[in-house]
Amino acid sequence: MFLQFTTLTKDRQWREFSCQLDELEVGLDVLLSIVKMGDQLINAYLTDGDSRLALPVEAFEGDSFSEPIGQLKREWEQLLAQPPVSQSLTSVDWRKTEVIEPLIALKQRRIDGLQDTLNQMQQLLYTTELGMQEGPYKTRLITHYELIINRYTNSIARIENIYPSFSVTAN
Repeated sequence: MFLQFTTLTKDRQWREFSCQLDELEVGLDVLLSIVKMGDQLINAYLTDGDSRLALPVEAFEGDSFSEPIGQLKREWEQLLAQPPVSQSLTSVDWRKTEVIEPLIALKQRRIDGLQDTLNQMQQLLYTTELGMQEGPYKTRLITHYELIINRYTNSIARIENIYPSFSVTAN
């Protein structure tokens, strides 16, 4: 991994540097120490193989990076050293209870709500067809109710197709 950076010194001279790094935190601490000495960091890049990462120069103010990065490294190494999660926590029964059943319940609640509204619209259509006198207002109202009924019927069908019955298979 290579660190490349440009600074503007206290006496207003541009300096370009590059160095090879064995550890990221060492390079970050180098940049921090240059800023603490009074030079202005203009840009900084980490290059590793074909990848190049621009570092945010405003991040190089304050405390050392070595300790926090070292702490993170120790934590993830400790996590990686732990045994895998037991099969009982990742079993099909757990996934069915914790993930799939709430999705099925949500699907059913959405369908029930749409069905209630659909039933009300069908009742309004029926009442309008029987109770109103013929005329343009009745025709427009019936057309409006039929459009809403079609929209809700399509919505129910779409939800049933988007969220088909869930099946659980063991990995």
